[in-house]
Amino acid sequence: GRSAGNTGCDAGDRDDTWREMPNQPRALLALTRLGTRQKTERLAGAHFPAECYFERAMRFAPDDPMPHVIYASYLKNHQRMADAKQQLAQAEQLRGEPATFDFDYNLGLLYLDVGEPDKAAVAALDLEPHDDVQATGAVKKHLAGVLLRRVVKQLLEARP
Repeated sequence: GRSAGNTGCDAGDRDDTWREMPNQPRALLALTRLGTRQKTERLAGAHFPAECYFERAMRFAPDDPMPHVIYASYLKNHQRMADAKQQLAQAEQLRGEPATFDFDYNLGLLYLDVGEPDKAAVAALDLEPHDDVQATGAVKKHLAGVLLRRVVKQLLEARP
């Protein structure tokens, strides 16, 4: 836990959440950030290696695509692109209908990051101004435009 004066976040601050609510997205995002920052599989203060928490999240909620998306981000940050692509494919298989704006947007960004601009384009085209995000329609349209511009740029750069 936190001691007086310690305002930083370490794995010990989140370990209880990772163990008690394995698929909690904010906690998994923190796991991804800490794993990237510490550049280690075994985070200081954690009971288990980072990958164990992701595996627990996916077993805890087998129909939830978000742990797969967040795990893909973790794998990408650790230069494990093939594994990240597998997690993204699994997330897409679990994707509910209608998908959420956040899901499609993050899926598209990750597909770009792992070198799959065609799949990123599909995710970008799926972006609709869903009512599931607090952001305004203008913000959603801006984010969709940003993703589409990144997709087009990557596709053009890949041309011979």
